[in-house]
Amino acid sequence: MSNNMHDKDFYLDLNIDVRDALSSSLSLSEFRKTGANADGPVDVWHLPKEKMQTIFNIEWLDFIQKEINVDLAYALIFYRTSNYFHRDLHVDSLPDPLRIINYGINFVEDKDDDSEMIWYELNPKDGTLEDNFMLSGGLPTCTWSLDDFNGKELARKTIGRNLVLVKTSLPHTVQTFTKPRWSFSLRFTDLDLLSWEEAVAKFSKFV
Repeated sequence: MSNNMHDKDFYLDLNIDVRDALSSSLSLSEFRKTGANADGPVDVWHLPKEKMQTIFNIEWLDFIQKEINVDLAYALIFYRTSNYFHRDLHVDSLPDPLRIINYGINFVEDKDDDSEMIWYELNPKDGTLEDNFMLSGGLPTCTWSLDDFNGKELARKTIGRNLVLVKTSLPHTVQTFTKPRWSFSLRFTDLDLLSWEEAVAKFSKFV
């Protein structure tokens, strides 16, 4: 990480309990079978607000909305198998018109999670976000192959079973080690309105 960059340029640990975040009836092994890539090392689900209670504890979601004063829009759920380095970088975005999503709040299901979220700088040689926009699995993303990427690594973070504000407007990916990774990301209605600095200010009282 460069000397003028700090952890809060990429993430912010929040003091919000996630022990009761998921529905007590959720079976991740059964949910895994519903994925578009159920036999592969990577999968992602987009969960609209009206279906979030099938995965999350509704009381916990209500607490999050009231405590932080936010309106939920949707959730993303990510699966990665163990000992896997996903070499496609991406920036989260919304289409028509292209808008960049600056933040999400994430946690990982396993309290002993040892995976790492990794951020990279965007080198001008890699083109603009618009140049790299595509729809992947129905989800709008700006993507790059790390094998052809010129930007350098900036930071790594093990999210773990903690709620973490994460920056999603820089190219990023995930590397797993000894454990498979189930990651849950809450997204809100001001995703493309708040800058990263404004999101950090909004969530700083929960540090």
